[in-house]
Amino acid sequence: MSDPPCFIHQCFLYLPKFPSILAVSMKTLKENYSATFFQAALCCFIAQYQNPALNLWQIEEVASTIHLHFFKVPVYHFLKFQSHSLYDILGTPPLIVDSIYAKPTYKNKKNNEVSGRFDVALVHFQNTKECTTIEGNILNQ
Repeated sequence: MSDPPCFIHQCFLYLPKFPSILAVSMKTLKENYSATFFQAALCCFIAQYQNPALNLWQIEEVASTIHLHFFKVPVYHFLKFQSHSLYDILGTPPLIVDSIYAKPTYKNKKNNEVSGRFDVALVHFQNTKECTTIEGNILNQ
Protein backbone atom coordinates (compact mmCIF):
# COMPACT_ATOMS: atom_id res chain seq x y z
CA MET A 1 0.00 0.00 0.00
CA SER A 2 1.52 3.31 -1.00
CA ASP A 3 0.98 6.47 1.02
CA PRO A 4 -1.03 9.42 -0.28
CA PRO A 5 1.24 12.01 -1.97
CA CYS A 6 0.37 14.67 0.62
CA PHE A 7 2.40 12.86 3.29
CA ILE A 8 6.05 13.86 3.46
CA HIS A 9 8.32 11.27 4.99
CA GLN A 10 11.58 11.96 6.72
CA CYS A 11 14.44 10.58 4.65
CA PHE A 12 17.57 9.03 6.06
CA LEU A 13 20.88 8.98 4.28
CA TYR A 14 22.34 5.51 3.84
CA LEU A 15 25.98 4.87 2.96
CA PRO A 16 27.49 1.43 2.55
CA LYS A 17 29.60 0.19 5.45
CA PHE A 18 32.78 0.43 3.36
CA PRO A 19 33.73 2.87 0.58
CA SER A 20 33.69 1.70 -3.04
CA ILE A 21 37.36 2.65 -3.32
CA LEU A 22 39.44 2.96 -0.17
CA ALA A 23 42.01 5.51 -1.39
CA VAL A 24 41.58 7.78 -4.43
CA SER A 25 44.27 10.37 -5.08
CA MET A 26 43.42 14.05 -5.51
CA LYS A 27 44.75 13.81 -9.09
CA THR A 28 42.39 10.91 -9.87
CA LEU A 29 39.46 12.85 -8.39
CA LYS A 30 40.19 15.69 -10.83
CA GLU A 31 40.79 13.52 -13.88
CA ASN A 32 38.32 10.63 -13.52
CA TYR A 33 35.58 12.11 -11.34
CA SER A 34 35.68 15.67 -12.76
CA ALA A 35 35.99 16.97 -9.18
CA THR A 36 38.26 19.81 -10.24
CA PHE A 37 37.79 21.91 -7.12
CA PHE A 38 37.43 19.12 -4.55
CA GLN A 39 40.51 20.10 -2.54
CA ALA A 40 39.54 23.80 -2.46
CA ALA A 41 35.94 22.94 -1.54
CA LEU A 42 37.13 20.64 1.25
CA CYS A 43 39.34 23.42 2.66
CA CYS A 44 36.36 25.84 2.55
CA PHE A 45 34.20 23.27 4.34
CA ILE A 46 36.83 22.82 7.05
CA ALA A 47 37.24 26.58 7.44
CA GLN A 48 33.48 27.13 7.73
CA TYR A 49 33.05 24.20 10.13
CA GLN A 50 35.77 25.52 12.42
CA ASN A 51 34.60 29.16 12.13
CA PRO A 52 30.81 29.24 11.60
CA ALA A 53 30.56 33.01 12.21
CA LEU A 54 32.79 33.98 9.27
CA ASN A 55 31.40 35.45 6.06
CA LEU A 56 32.14 34.02 2.61
CA TRP A 57 35.24 36.14 1.98
CA GLN A 58 36.71 35.33 5.38
CA ILE A 59 36.06 31.62 4.85
CA GLU A 60 37.94 31.70 1.54
CA GLU A 61 40.82 33.56 3.17
CA VAL A 62 41.08 31.02 6.01
CA ALA A 63 40.65 28.12 3.54
CA SER A 64 43.66 29.33 1.56
CA THR A 65 45.84 28.79 4.66
CA ILE A 66 44.69 25.21 5.30
CA HIS A 67 47.16 22.51 4.33
CA LEU A 68 45.75 19.01 3.99
CA HIS A 69 48.09 16.36 5.39
CA PHE A 70 46.71 13.59 3.19
CA PHE A 71 46.70 12.96 -0.54
CA LYS A 72 44.01 10.28 -0.87
CA VAL A 73 40.39 10.02 0.22
CA PRO A 74 37.86 7.17 0.35
CA VAL A 75 35.15 7.35 -2.33
CA TYR A 76 31.60 6.02 -2.29
CA HIS A 77 30.07 5.34 -5.71
CA PHE A 78 26.49 5.50 -4.45
CA LEU A 79 24.31 6.58 -1.59
CA LYS A 80 20.65 5.98 -0.93
CA PHE A 81 17.84 7.89 0.69
CA GLN A 82 15.60 5.61 2.74
CA SER A 83 12.24 6.32 4.30
CA HIS A 84 9.71 4.50 6.43
CA SER A 85 6.01 4.52 5.68
CA LEU A 86 3.74 6.31 8.14
CA TYR A 87 1.76 3.06 8.32
CA ASP A 88 4.88 1.03 8.97
CA ILE A 89 4.64 -2.06 11.10
CA LEU A 90 7.72 -2.91 13.13
CA GLY A 91 10.11 -5.01 11.14
CA THR A 92 9.03 -3.73 7.73
CA PRO A 93 12.13 -2.87 5.69
CA PRO A 94 12.67 0.77 4.77
CA LEU A 95 11.70 2.09 1.35
CA ILE A 96 14.47 3.19 -1.00
CA VAL A 97 13.24 6.64 -1.98
CA ASP A 98 16.07 7.40 -4.39
CA SER A 99 19.74 6.76 -5.05
CA ILE A 100 22.63 8.89 -6.22
CA TYR A 101 25.45 7.42 -8.27
CA ALA A 102 28.93 8.79 -8.95
CA LYS A 103 31.10 6.35 -10.84
CA PRO A 104 33.74 7.10 -13.48
CA THR A 105 34.13 5.29 -16.79
CA TYR A 106 35.46 1.75 -16.30
CA LYS A 107 36.12 -1.47 -18.22
CA ASN A 108 33.92 -4.50 -17.58
CA LYS A 109 35.02 -8.15 -17.50
CA LYS A 110 34.89 -8.33 -21.32
CA ASN A 111 37.20 -5.29 -21.50
CA ASN A 112 34.39 -3.12 -22.90
CA GLU A 113 34.29 0.49 -21.75
CA VAL A 114 31.26 1.37 -19.66
CA SER A 115 30.55 5.08 -19.50
CA GLY A 116 30.51 6.77 -16.12
CA ARG A 117 27.45 8.02 -14.31
CA PHE A 118 27.33 11.19 -12.25
CA ASP A 119 23.92 12.06 -10.84
CA VAL A 120 23.26 15.58 -9.67
CA ALA A 121 21.63 16.23 -6.30
CA LEU A 122 20.65 19.42 -4.52
CA VAL A 123 20.70 18.61 -0.81
CA HIS A 124 20.01 20.78 2.21
CA PHE A 125 21.14 19.53 5.61
CA GLN A 126 19.62 21.06 8.71
CA ASN A 127 21.47 20.25 11.90
CA THR A 128 19.86 20.69 15.29
CA LYS A 129 20.77 19.26 18.66
CA GLU A 130 17.97 16.71 18.32
CA CYS A 131 18.52 15.43 14.77
CA THR A 132 19.74 16.03 11.25
CA THR A 133 17.15 16.36 8.49
CA ILE A 134 17.78 16.09 4.78
CA GLU A 135 15.72 17.77 2.07
CA GLY A 136 16.58 17.68 -1.57
CA ASN A 137 15.86 17.04 -5.21
CA ILE A 138 17.63 14.35 -7.16
CA LEU A 139 18.03 14.90 -10.85
CA ASN A 140 18.93 11.60 -12.52
CA GLN A 141 20.68 12.00 -15.85
